Amino acid sequence: SRVQKKSLTAQALGTHLVTKLVNTTSISLLQRLRDAPGADDWQSLMDEYSPMIRRWLSRHGVGVHDADDIAQDVMSVLVRRIGEFERQRTGSFRHWVRSMTVNCMRDHFRKQKKSPAATGGSGMVEMLNALADDQSALCQQWDKEHSQYLLNLLLKRIRPGFREATWQACSMTGLEKVSPQDAAQRLGLSVTGVFV
Repeated sequence: SRVQKKSLTAQALGTHLVTKLVNTTSISLLQRLRDAPGADDWQSLMDEYSPMIRRWLSRHGVGVHDADDIAQDVMSVLVRRIGEFERQRTGSFRHWVRSMTVNCMRDHFRKQKKSPAATGGSGMVEMLNALADDQSALCQQWDKEHSQYLLNLLLKRIRPGFREATWQACSMTGLEKVSPQDAAQRLGLSVTGVFV
C-alpha cells in the first residue's frame, strides 16, 4: 500500500541519514579546527571525544586515573596535530583518534613502567595490538561503540527541537524498527500522523 511504501522509504532514509551522521565526525568542525579554531570548536571536540575515550579505556581494564591521563594525552595530541589530519574517507578521523589512543596508551604505560592486565585475561600488549589492527574484533567494537556514542550525542542535540509525539514516533520507527502501524497504535496516532 501507499502508506507501507512511504514508511519503508522514510525508514530507509532515516536509517541512511543516521548511519551517515554517526559514522562521520563533523567535517565542518574538523575544517574549523584546522583553519581558524575557536574555543567552542575545541570544546566540541573535547566534549565529543574525551568521555568516549575515557569510558572505553576504563571498560577495557585501564584504571580510572590512568584512563583520565591517557584521554588527556590523546586530546593534547589532537590539539597539537589537528593540522596534520587529512580526511581520506568516511571514518578517517575515528581511525586517527583510535591510533592516537593506542600510541598514547603505549607511551603512558612505558613511562609508568607498568602493564596492567586488560579485561578478559589477555595482557595489555595483546589488547593494544588488537586495537591497532583494523581487522580485529576489538577494532570493530571500537568503531561500533564510537558510532553508538556519536548517535547518542546527536539525538541529545536534536531532541529539544521536536514535540514529544513526533520524537516518540521517530524513535520507534527509525531507531527501534517498530512498524509505522504499531507505532501509530501505541501512540494513539494515525499511521499518517507517525510521519508528520
